[in-house]
Amino acid sequence: MLEFEQIKELIAQIDASSIGEVKIEAGASKITIKKSVPVKQVQYVTEEVAQPVIPTTASVENITHNQEKSTKTFEKESSFSTENTEEITSPMVGTFYHSSSPETPPFVKEGDMVKKGDVLCILEAMKLFNEIDAEMNGQIVKVLVGNGELVEYGQPLFLIKKD
Repeated sequence: MLEFEQIKELIAQIDASSIGEVKIEAGASKITIKKSVPVKQVQYVTEEVAQPVIPTTASVENITHNQEKSTKTFEKESSFSTENTEEITSPMVGTFYHSSSPETPPFVKEGDMVKKGDVLCILEAMKLFNEIDAEMNGQIVKVLVGNGELVEYGQPLFLIKKD
């Protein structure tokens, strides 16, 4: 068993080191020494903070106009019939990913057949990854967003030809 002076010396050495806890067992005797971590006191200072910028109707109209313009441009440039096709749109603002990691293949590619509930992509918003599923059976006609692009709420992500 350690003597009192040895225990005091051990405590002083632990206090001076980066060790947080020591357990010593000698026969039937057990000693545990834990270093207490000082609690930081936080002082809150109130100050006037700028109000968040809320998009004006002009900027919202501009986003909507750009989405309509890109869809119309796509329809003009595409060589396939847009009959019986539907858009899969973004349910949120976030970052669009074709696959779960850079090393894995995309969930879907143009021409792939999908069933209702199949994962089409991932949208990341505030470090939360949300899988976007097919809303119907069909064929992916066009992927409208590039990997890693920021998407807006309601922005078209895919064109799917319904079965």
